[in-house]
Amino acid sequence: MPVLGHVADVVDGTSLLATIPALLAQQIVGARPHLRVLPLPRSLATTLAKALEGTTLDLLWMRGSDEDAAASFVRGLLLRLGEAEDERAGEVAPVAKKLRRK
Repeated sequence: MPVLGHVADVVDGTSLLATIPALLAQQIVGARPHLRVLPLPRSLATTLAKALEGTTLDLLWMRGSDEDAAASFVRGLLLRLGEAEDERAGEVAPVAKKLRRK
């Protein structure tokens, strides 16, 4: 989601959830007290890994951010995390290397 400030509009009234910074979550709950803030479960990484097993993940970004230092830094981190996970899992063709731009 390009603008996290709209996340409440997306999840409100649905069964969806969002993982967002705590400060933003508190602001949203201040405006929409019927929403709840819960701590992120420690088992989330394990749960996500199991749910995504066998799937291909794509990292998408706008061309305009190709040269943006912060965006490039985050993409690099995600790429390294994906490569490390692929190595840990013994993957032959790392999922993280399948990058494409939109």
